[in-house]
Amino acid sequence: ALLADARRIAGYLSTFLSNADGAFLVSQDADAGAHDRAARFVDGDVYYRLPDVERRKLGLPRVDDHVYAHENGLAIAAFCALFEAAPEPEILARARRAADLMWRLAADTATDRPARSWTWNAASCRRVATSHTRSVRSMEAETRSRSSG
Repeated sequence: ALLADARRIAGYLSTFLSNADGAFLVSQDADAGAHDRAARFVDGDVYYRLPDVERRKLGLPRVDDHVYAHENGLAIAAFCALFEAAPEPEILARARRAADLMWRLAADTATDRPARSWTWNAASCRRVATSHTRSVRSMEAETRSRSSG
């Protein structure tokens, strides 16, 4: 039951709380239409009781599109833990995609300012990216050694 829950959470993160670059995003509003005056407002309790198809017809609650290094590190670590419990390549690949992005963002520190709309502190991003990228690489190496041995 816990593994199924973890997979559902990973699916939610990958589907709703990820951006095109591979970063994990931090939050989604509970209510649909809360930030769009033209949209119909639907209370979160009502919204999430509906089947997925009906919810999608109403529109998706707003997602905060800021990217934070620490929260990405937590998500990367969670995906690595899920991979340990369910060694499926796509789980580790998702963690790696976010870790690689955090690494690239951390490496661009010439101005110590966010690139595009990224919100991050360069020093904390470097620490988180380094730590979690090492975790992902370590898991990849361990997986390779298991499959070759």
